[in-house]
Amino acid sequence: SDVGPTANLNTSKVSTNSMVGSFSDRVFRIKPMRQGREDNNESTHSSKTGDEYSAHRQLSPFDLVMFGIGNTIGAGIFALTGIAAQYAGPSLCVSFMISGAIAMTTAMMYAELSSRIPINGSAFSYTYVTFGELPAWVVGWSLNLRYGMSACGLARGMASYFNGLLLKFGVDVPDWMLGVKVFGIEKCSIEAVVFLVILNLIYTRGLQESNLFNLFFTMLKLATLVLIIIIAYLKFDSDNFTPFVLEEEGGWGGTFFAASIIFYGYLGFDFITTLSPEAKNPAVNIPYAVKSSTLLCMALYFLTASSLAGMAPL
Repeated sequence: SDVGPTANLNTSKVSTNSMVGSFSDRVFRIKPMRQGREDNNESTHSSKTGDEYSAHRQLSPFDLVMFGIGNTIGAGIFALTGIAAQYAGPSLCVSFMISGAIAMTTAMMYAELSSRIPINGSAFSYTYVTFGELPAWVVGWSLNLRYGMSACGLARGMASYFNGLLLKFGVDVPDWMLGVKVFGIEKCSIEAVVFLVILNLIYTRGLQESNLFNLFFTMLKLATLVLIIIIAYLKFDSDNFTPFVLEEEGGWGGTFFAASIIFYGYLGFDFITTLSPEAKNPAVNIPYAVKSSTLLCMALYFLTASSLAGMAPL
């Protein structure tokens, strides 16, 4: 009479253990890497129906570096400089170097991973290949949150700059362009939404259109920064570097605090790793572009901050 309940209990334990094991296997299963199926000029993709097709790789090392610079230079130098200068003063250039050195260590990690795992997906794919599905899921949603928050902030900044430009030319900006109330939230920007829609339309047009758009505006930003640096150094006064740190902000503590603020300005180089399927020889060119774009941005940030500090007291 005890055989039936005992057998049922053992069956239940086996079923439970099987479920736990199956769940654990699914959570920590590792994505296999496709080997030997792609070359330096062609990449293999899967369609919605599961069929595979090949696409020609188009992005050169120069294109990849321009994508890295275009996604990095922006908020760090145009928006956060004034905020960080309140804490660092003339030592702002040191703050940029500190943040750049920390960003460079991260860039070296991305460069190493992209050379060993030359597939698209950035940190999500790297985590999936090494740690498993659940950690990759967490990293993937963290990336979505970061990119979403960054896009929102930058779009809002673009709207503010656009309105400021109109005001400079004497255009009467209507109240709805300055901000509207949505679900009880004040000063929501319609322009920011329009900017995001336009950029998404350009992105979905194709790789060549996105590349040309990024190249044009990146070169425009670089030309603007070089012009600012030249003009500032022509009016350079070394006396503006005394005192070098702001004692009222904690001296060097203020410099390091400013470095934590402007680290946001170095984010963007990791976007290069998402372009692996479109890059020529990704195992070599992706790491090169990650390191080169980070070093170039660090140099531009340092020159801009030091030239502005020399031109006028910060």
